[in-house]
Amino acid sequence: MLRLLALFLIIYLFYSLFLQSLPRLLRFFLNRQFRKMGPAGGKTETQARVTEAMVACQTCGTFVSQSQAVVQKGHSFCSEKCAQGH
Repeated sequence: MLRLLALFLIIYLFYSLFLQSLPRLLRFFLNRQFRKMGPAGGKTETQARVTEAMVACQTCGTFVSQSQAVVQKGHSFCSEKCAQGH
């Protein structure tokens, strides 16, 4: 009988401590998830760059991001070397 009472006491203590810490645990994990999402509607800076438009080099056909392309006379190139060779 004493063992059963001790078991119930241990279960009750564990259960009450768990319920008291549950809101803190939820806030901790939810805050971690929101911090991982970062700016730009959940996209990190790297993910935002992945969606940037790609353009083909007029000389060699290599695709480069639009922001890194060398543009001369309305044509896109992957480097200064390709732009000079055109």
